Amino acid sequence: MLATYDETTKMSNEHNFDTLKYANKLRAVGITEKQAEVFAETMAETIDSKLATKLDIKHLEERIDRRFERRVDNGMKELELRMTIKLGGIMIGGLGALVILLKLFEL
Repeated sequence: MLATYDETTKMSNEHNFDTLKYANKLRAVGITEKQAEVFAETMAETIDSKLATKLDIKHLEERIDRRFERRVDNGMKELELRMTIKLGGIMIGGLGALVILLKLFEL
């Protein structure tokens, strides 16, 4: 037996495929009732198994966002470390130059 639109919507994980309406259209063009039911049920199963729902897309978007944030965070931490090392090197070089200048001018 074919489900109504509301039942199909609930069962099909948010897909809005109306099997009853589809089967009625098939019967209207001469397809037998049994064939129309099989076609409609097969179409609903195919849609359910192959199409992403809004919820599926939302979950995927959240996963992508988390991965992106982790990569950005890791990149920022790496950049911060490299900048700290370079700044430390500049400071050591500056102190070395200052010591040399002090010794040269005996200050």
